[in-house]
Amino acid sequence: MDKRRDKIRTKTTEKNLKNISIDNIDDFLDEDYSHEKKAVSRGQNRNKKSLKRDITLEEGLITGIMTNNMFKVRLQGEEVTALMGGRLKQFMFNQRRVMAIGDKVKIDTAQGSPYRIEELIERRNKLMRYSEGSYQKEILIASNIDYAIITVSCVQPMLKLGMIDRFIIQCGIDNIEPVICVNKVDLVEDIEYYREMLAYYVTSGYKTYFVSATTGQGISELKDLIKDRISVFSGQSGVGKSSVINALMPSLDLKVGEISGFNEKGRHTTTNSELLEWEFGGFLIDTPGIKTLALKRDNVSLVYNKFPGFDRYSCYFNNCTHTHEENCGVLDAVERGEIPQKVYESYLRVIESVNYE
Repeated sequence: MDKRRDKIRTKTTEKNLKNISIDNIDDFLDEDYSHEKKAVSRGQNRNKKSLKRDITLEEGLITGIMTNNMFKVRLQGEEVTALMGGRLKQFMFNQRRVMAIGDKVKIDTAQGSPYRIEELIERRNKLMRYSEGSYQKEILIASNIDYAIITVSCVQPMLKLGMIDRFIIQCGIDNIEPVICVNKVDLVEDIEYYREMLAYYVTSGYKTYFVSATTGQGISELKDLIKDRISVFSGQSGVGKSSVINALMPSLDLKVGEISGFNEKGRHTTTNSELLEWEFGGFLIDTPGIKTLALKRDNVSLVYNKFPGFDRYSCYFNNCTHTHEENCGVLDAVERGEIPQKVYESYLRVIESVNYE
């Protein structure tokens, strides 16, 4: 019996333990954490560039998303399908999509069809939105954009400054130039009322166009702006986004939805994102309508300075919230009437909603 116990007994080895003097436990933890982060960063950076041999890489432009792993790509003037390479799939753990419409990629063409996307070229910018709820997940909409055309309407549905503000804030965070496009001017008698409503945005430097997809008013001016550029049209459903696009290029013949008489909200008419080429030069990123735009809670501090026109005023505190602080340039501008009370009230609602979201 004793011999059996000896056989199964685990043999232990002696280890020398050494005391380590730590002056500051916080410094120790930060150093330990930084090593971990460096290791993760090295791993991710290796995945950005293919290390395969005997491959031929050609640059392409993503024009359509078929699935999370398969894409339509414009390659040498032709549209082909390509699968996402295995290294790029490793980025899918922290967001719904790794690639988006407008992304420039490098494709391996040596093996023939089906082609494989091996590298994602660094983006100039990207348009993001965030899911609502307690856990906000990033939703990648498009990338490498010149203009984000924020489409609103005078009526049906009525013009909402809050929607414009949210889109401009997001464009500021994503480094995209916003353009305000006010549709359905043919349905109102006093257009000057709406010009005065948006005068603050015009004086703040935002390009603003008043158009009618029905009569063609202002369409040629908008066409001159987006010629030879990559643009994305965003806005609340029902504002006539598809109608404006059809007015710019009738041959596209995008489906136009109807407005609900109950809540003045439109139905989504665009269901899949795609990159379309304008006849007059440039590209359109057509993306599904967005009824609401949830901003990321982590970006609430950026809203203080990204809110339309607030960058024109200086405050004593760098992290000024423009709500109660002394020597606040924004509050002084509101008191002088330079910032309309409606605009400032919209700012307060955005801050409240971001903190709540």
